[in-house]
Amino acid sequence: REEILGLYQRAVEADPRDTTTLADYGRYILVRMENPPKAESILEAALRMNADCEIAIYNLAVIAHRHKMDYPAAEAHLRKLLKQSPSHNAGTLQLARLLGEVHFARSNIAMTPELEATMDEICALFEKSIAVTKDPTYILAEYLKLVERSGTAKRKLRTIANVASVVDTQAKAVKAAAGTPGATPTAAIQDVKALLDNLKSAA
Repeated sequence: REEILGLYQRAVEADPRDTTTLADYGRYILVRMENPPKAESILEAALRMNADCEIAIYNLAVIAHRHKMDYPAAEAHLRKLLKQSPSHNAGTLQLARLLGEVHFARSNIAMTPELEATMDEICALFEKSIAVTKDPTYILAEYLKLVERSGTAKRKLRTIANVASVVDTQAKAVKAAAGTPGATPTAAIQDVKALLDNLKSAA
């Protein structure tokens, strides 16, 4: 890791105005060196040079969400990112998780029209991410747990209709890949199928 860190440092020194390299350096500091404060400083510097730098925006959102618990800042970064790059899958999934965590961390929440609209947005974000993720098994599990815990009966029925065929397709893919290195465990998709069955029973 230190060798890679040195390469990043030399690359940044060679061209301090290269925002992509600077943002990549910040991401490395965050993910590999596990130093959010230093990463934040580097990523903010990249963003000052290029306000549209996707790497900087996304990773600043991660820092705000996971390390600072500054949910409004995280949401602002993610909405900016998705406005300029609607197909950014990591940003889509991160926003779904953030909104779910902020608004639906507990079960038995009294649903208001505003919360129903938020739930609809979260579900749309999850389903958008599921549609473009090669192996969405674990995302499906997250999504179904959220809807089972906090969704209305109407929301549960809509989710069942939207993802039932996806779950079936993914179950076949997992079964076909069983035994290959790195394959999703069969138990994981079985858990997803059980969650879907629970949703059907509760709807």
